[in-house]
Amino acid sequence: MKIKEAVAHMTFYVEIEEEEGEDFDFHHYRTDKNGSYWEILMGESWEPVYDDEELRTKFLEFIRKLG
Repeated sequence: MKIKEAVAHMTFYVEIEEEEGEDFDFHHYRTDKNGSYWEILMGESWEPVYDDEELRTKFLEFIRKLG
């Protein structure tokens, strides 16, 4: 076997917190450095998140506050 290429990738692991009136079964997510691809931790498996607009928006707001 010969490795042709290796690319570094930044991943953010995100934990969400419920606000009053919200009830989430899962709280752990991960995304790329742009917040453009989301996965949710379900048990021991990372599954794609398809309805990620709110996550993306909240993530970008959070990152901007850090910078």
